[in-house]
Amino acid sequence: MVRTLYIFSTIIFLLLATSVYADTNQINGKITDSDTNYPLENVNISISKTNIGASSDKNGYYILNNLPSGKYNLVVSRIGYVSKTIIVTLNGNESVIQNFNLIPTVLKLQPIDVTGNQYHDQIANPMIESLSLKSTITTINHREIKKQGAKNLIDAMKYIPSGLTETRGRIVKQFFSVRGQKYPYPDYAINGIVQKEFHETTYFFSASDIEQIDIIRSSSALLKGFSPMAGIINIKTKEYMKSTTNATLEYGTFNSLKTSVSHGNKIGNISFTTGLGYMATEGPKNMYAEEKNSNFYQNIKYQSSENFYIQSNIFYLKGKRQLAIAIAPASMKYQNFKQTYDPIQTLLTNIKIFHKQSNKSSSELHLYFSDRKPVMKMRKTPDTEMIQYSEADYEYGANFIQSISIIKNNNLRIGTFYNYWNAPEGKRFYIGKKCELSTYSFVIVDEHNFGKWNIDAGVRLNKTYYHQYGGFNINGSGKGLSNVDPIKNEWDEPVIQTNLGTSYQWNNSTSININVTKGLVTPRTGTLTSNSIKPKKEDVTKLDIGLNKIIPSLGIFTLTGFYTNQNNAIVLSGTTFTDTLSGRILELYTNRDQNSKGIEFEFRFTKLFRHFEPFFNATFMRSHMKSQDKMEKNEEFPEILINSGLYATYNNFDLNLFVKYVSSYENDRFSSSGPQPLGDFITFDITTGYTIQKLSNLRIYTEIQNLTGKKYSTVVGYPDFGRQIRFGIRIGL
Repeated sequence: MVRTLYIFSTIIFLLLATSVYADTNQINGKITDSDTNYPLENVNISISKTNIGASSDKNGYYILNNLPSGKYNLVVSRIGYVSKTIIVTLNGNESVIQNFNLIPTVLKLQPIDVTGNQYHDQIANPMIESLSLKSTITTINHREIKKQGAKNLIDAMKYIPSGLTETRGRIVKQFFSVRGQKYPYPDYAINGIVQKEFHETTYFFSASDIEQIDIIRSSSALLKGFSPMAGIINIKTKEYMKSTTNATLEYGTFNSLKTSVSHGNKIGNISFTTGLGYMATEGPKNMYAEEKNSNFYQNIKYQSSENFYIQSNIFYLKGKRQLAIAIAPASMKYQNFKQTYDPIQTLLTNIKIFHKQSNKSSSELHLYFSDRKPVMKMRKTPDTEMIQYSEADYEYGANFIQSISIIKNNNLRIGTFYNYWNAPEGKRFYIGKKCELSTYSFVIVDEHNFGKWNIDAGVRLNKTYYHQYGGFNINGSGKGLSNVDPIKNEWDEPVIQTNLGTSYQWNNSTSININVTKGLVTPRTGTLTSNSIKPKKEDVTKLDIGLNKIIPSLGIFTLTGFYTNQNNAIVLSGTTFTDTLSGRILELYTNRDQNSKGIEFEFRFTKLFRHFEPFFNATFMRSHMKSQDKMEKNEEFPEILINSGLYATYNNFDLNLFVKYVSSYENDRFSSSGPQPLGDFITFDITTGYTIQKLSNLRIYTEIQNLTGKKYSTVVGYPDFGRQIRFGIRIGL
């Protein structure tokens, strides 16, 4: 018995010893872009013929742990880059550093996980949205922006699924929306830091300063933005990791001129990027559409290790813009108005601090300040006196998010956000009505990985304190509400949003993503319906179901279905009410049920036949609203949006073709005679160029916008300016 016990104990000891002293080999390193030396995120690193794999984090780092000794085929791949395979030999208890410098193809596609299990590093990137939203995120990189000939942020998003730009001559020149999401429109963030009132800046924000744009088409994003369930557009600015200089000079139709120059480098632990730009156009004759704008951009980043960095950004924009006059069937007042912003001056600053405490914990802090000083000059008729007033506003705030992995395969993120916004003299249609708000937000998201399954759940709570709120309206008209009395020193009721999502990795190339959002939007303090009662709370339900399929020899296919249902949607009625006792004038709202649903297709191809890279996306959607106890079709949104393009290269020549179709819809905004037909157009754009690589990648190019010259409108009274031709030269990447 003693002998048996001794043998058994010896076996257990040997097993334990084997477990403790087994090989603990490790492969780690950093992956960068060979052109820019910029770190590449979400690159797939896998060991051939196994389920072992990982993805690089936002700083380009990856790690493969606990590998037995032996010889391995290490495969590194990302759509839009030339894959690499190398043999790595591990001899026992060693750490091998293996870095990669990937060569890009012309077009980068959205990164795809191709390993056996999904990898979603929320420690390295605390602000990354949950995997269940993966099918709803479109990424545009700087190469696409260059090939498309985009001049500003709005231009750069022209060809994404379900995207529509409303171009007008009014105070906000261009509004960009997805899936018909309006009032509120999607929020904007710079490097993950939300910007309030950024709608006034989008068409001035130079595309030359943009490295990448991530558009979350779903309005279920929790970790960025303040608007309730409105979606988010995140702008990643350029950051050079080696000495790089770019310069552009361009001239075209309407005496348009664009110049820009940027330079960046990395010296030790510090990288920097500096850019200067200037854009000007006279606009069409007699349309009162002259614009001039200069901009400055500075990025500085100090990174002592992969676990800590501080990054700061400064943007300064200054210029002037005439607000193009309207034509019939717009109201006569818009045809007579002559309005100019002179000057427009905007300063945006932010600081981001990232600290990774361990492999299971990290935090990110954002501090920001923005100051906008537009001055409006206006003549209501040619004979009236010039009126001048300021629409200055400023904001500051802080965001903090903590990411922690308490148990294996689980990650918890907790965030707090604060924003203070002050428009001392009011904004837009409520000049003279001070707006001063403090907004507080709290979010918690938990995500757990079960191998091929990934499940997430989260909740966000927003609450606003009205120091004073005179009101302003992005709907295009004050509609007689300029006399509404302000709200003072009152807390608004909270806005609550909850999310539940799941993602399933069907196989190495296919994933299914589902996200459900439930929200409760409370009417703002002091609002009433036409029956002199407080509007009901708006109950919102949103659903996204997506399929991602990667075909190694072709590219990626995404199919997404979406549905939004709003019970008792809170809608501005456009009328006012005067309280006979207090004399207080209130804007009136109404509740109505409305919904929208649709399907998005997206094909993004890798290089075909060595020379061609096509893309195609289409959106089919329909909206309904309740009218007189009956659900009727909402005619304000186009039902079909189609984008298609082809990037072609041969030796040093490139030819890029783009087509956009928008089906018909209608709107009465700015109209003098009820709803007017809009949309129902096809546009063709072309850019072509020749690159002399021996002369610092000197590219000589031509761009033709709206090739057929067909006039079309996305807003009543403001047709497109027609065919435009530009010629330019560019030096650098």
